[in-house]
Amino acid sequence: MFFFISITVTFRRFKDTRTYTNRIARTLEHHELILVIGGRGSVTVDHKKHQFRAGMLFYIRPGVFHSIEFDLDDPLCFLTVHFSYAQVHLMEGQWTLGEQPETLPLHTAQDLKDYYQIEEIFSKLAEGWNAKLPGYEFAAKTALQQLLIAIYQN
Repeated sequence: MFFFISITVTFRRFKDTRTYTNRIARTLEHHELILVIGGRGSVTVDHKKHQFRAGMLFYIRPGVFHSIEFDLDDPLCFLTVHFSYAQVHLMEGQWTLGEQPETLPLHTAQDLKDYYQIEEIFSKLAEGWNAKLPGYEFAAKTALQQLLIAIYQN
């Protein structure tokens, strides 16, 4: 079994107070991982509010409404990646596309023990995506797989 991954990297490591709102509310049709680096605020998913802490990882499933609220004096600093995936099977020379699993086996919110390693992989993923050098999409898919392995091992 193989996995086909479609990826979009949204790199947000910022302390941006240019906007006049301190809340983002949305429903996405793809998976999202958010690694909190710093700031004060909260993420609400499935009607459960989670306070930010550096080293927290949030996993937002497709189709789930969520909101992010942050303090304008100490706004959220985070890294995020958006992706879709599907199982691809090769059987007797025939490729078939399996149904996309709805969720990854991750908690909605979790504290990472060694988030610096996760942050490093996230940063490399984002830098490669933003540089758009030849082969960047393949490199990003590989980095996403490395990121997921590191998260599971953490």
